[in-house]
Amino acid sequence: MEPLPPARFALRAAAKLADAVLVIWLAGAATAVVVALAVGSETLAAGTPTTQGLVVDSFFLLLAPLVFFVYQTLFLGAWGATPGKLLWGLEVTADERPRLGFGGAALRSLAEFPGVLFGAPGFLAHWWSTRGDPPGLALHDRMTKTRAVQVQEPAVRWRRRSWPRRALGASTAALLVLAATATLASIPWLDRLRGSLQPVAVRATLAGNRALAAGDHGAALVAYTKAIAADSSASLAWANRGAVYGDLGRLENQIEDCSRALALDSTQVFALLGRANACRLQRRWPEALADYSAVIRQRPEWSGSLHALRGRGAVYFQTGRFDLAAADFDRAVRVAREHSIGTSDYVKGGDYWTNVEMCQWFRCEALRAMGQPEAADEEWRRSRSGPEIVSPEVRRGWTRDWLGR
Repeated sequence: MEPLPPARFALRAAAKLADAVLVIWLAGAATAVVVALAVGSETLAAGTPTTQGLVVDSFFLLLAPLVFFVYQTLFLGAWGATPGKLLWGLEVTADERPRLGFGGAALRSLAEFPGVLFGAPGFLAHWWSTRGDPPGLALHDRMTKTRAVQVQEPAVRWRRRSWPRRALGASTAALLVLAATATLASIPWLDRLRGSLQPVAVRATLAGNRALAAGDHGAALVAYTKAIAADSSASLAWANRGAVYGDLGRLENQIEDCSRALALDSTQVFALLGRANACRLQRRWPEALADYSAVIRQRPEWSGSLHALRGRGAVYFQTGRFDLAAADFDRAVRVAREHSIGTSDYVKGGDYWTNVEMCQWFRCEALRAMGQPEAADEEWRRSRSGPEIVSPEVRRGWTRDWLGR
């Protein structure tokens, strides 16, 4: 029996576009599930937007080809057509056997991979290959000795197809309409839907983060407390509520919450740093030193180690170990420069302080305490590349607050 001629490229392209929309949706759903299981929603929420994007994109790029392969193989093996092809009355047939089967479907799906992976260039190569002899056969058709043929006119295919295929085609059409509607309506309602599917503790923690970033400590405190009530094992919520208590000057509450966070996760560096700061302000030197040292030991290349080095240097200074204080302040300056942590939010009296200059000044104060005032003055002069940013009064205030002098 003479095989049917290949379908027109325009019909095949329309079917491929419909299938691509469905595959992307399925790959997105699979990515959400795998990320939640492999990484955890709380861990992902704790990362920066850049980190979150890299994690999600990496999983999507790994899963999308697998979803495409399973999608193609199952539909072609079971029905001889994917949902997109069913919409346009197309089927895939084998030239040398009566039925494609799952084995043939798997081979055809593998042969289509290069075109899928290369995107637009792969699509153009697909179109160009249909111009060969015999015409209408793409490269993967020739490799697997299959062809996509039009068995029904799209206008009449619904009446002639069996009800399972009509139902499958109708479902595909409905999903495509829904996808188009979601795209036109933008993302806000989808964000709300995704948010409603997140655990209560995660939603509350994210709400607390937003409130804290906006400076609303009361709302942040309520949100983190709600997160803890929903999931008492949410270490990030404990650590963040401790940070709020610290901003409000409730140091005992900060130490208690940070300790609870560390009992749940001993590597929670935000809790370690928060507890260390609270202990330093309460002059509990051994505990502050232990926590600052743990932060530096666990995350030596982390930008937060700058704050740990500065805090530990302040503890060393106030306990009379000026040589260790000078070494920590010097190391803090190097960390700040390596991570480009120049400016910070240390503002007082309208003057703008920087992390680098603060630690340089503290190192000079340590040198003075060691009986080397000339070396301190010389080092401070060498470190100045322009006019001083802060006044001597502000420097004296910070020296008093941090170094107790």
